[in-house]
Amino acid sequence: MNIIDTPSHSTSYASFHIEQWFNKLYAENFAQRYPDQIACFEKHLFFMTVRFKPGSTTLKQTLLNGRSPREAPTNLQRATASKPLLTPLDEFGLFYFELMSNMLGNNIGRKIEYQPSCFACVDVNGSKSRAAVTEDAICPHAHALMLVRPEVLRDFQIVIGSALDEMSKIKIAKKIGLLPISKQLLTDAIDDLDCQLFNSKKGTLLNLIEYCDKGVRNTAETDVQMKGQKRFNKRDRDSKLWDLFPRRTF
Repeated sequence: MNIIDTPSHSTSYASFHIEQWFNKLYAENFAQRYPDQIACFEKHLFFMTVRFKPGSTTLKQTLLNGRSPREAPTNLQRATASKPLLTPLDEFGLFYFELMSNMLGNNIGRKIEYQPSCFACVDVNGSKSRAAVTEDAICPHAHALMLVRPEVLRDFQIVIGSALDEMSKIKIAKKIGLLPISKQLLTDAIDDLDCQLFNSKKGTLLNLIEYCDKGVRNTAETDVQMKGQKRFNKRDRDSKLWDLFPRRTF
């Protein structure tokens, strides 16, 4: 499959490949209804940041109960004291699955065409200053861009609104010393959540993609500078630092 159709971990990563992927999704699923691509994205493209509690995720070389981290998040077990931690992307995948379950109901695997097309990647504090992502990163977070189809836009707005409301209540409860609130949409590892619509006045789609993936690009550049002594081998680095949802086998 051509990289412009679906960016792949087997090919060198580049931000413009993700931009072309979103452009293709627009042409196939939105252009007939929305002739203006920017206007479409300002209504249907969501920028999300998910922050995790310190020590709640890992980027170290581990298998998850004998499973590869590339498996679908629905098959991964949540981390406990006796089970391995998930990677930030797998933890994000669990949150994506919770959103889809609440938005689409049962048998979401049969409704894959209605699941938002999502690009997600791992970032760390300091990446604006060219900091790379390392295996021992203490507080990695995930950035994501979700393109939501018109047929389910209202349902997505409701469910992400509920998740943001849940996050707000958790923060308030923590500030005033209330007992922890039972989580319905957020996973235990999530420490903060933000979601907003694409705004063309703040920059282009490529600008936003490059903000999301700066940690990925910094890490790749650092790997080259280390002359073979890489923090991650290329395929493992890419599979742990960026992904597409709903997840596909590359």
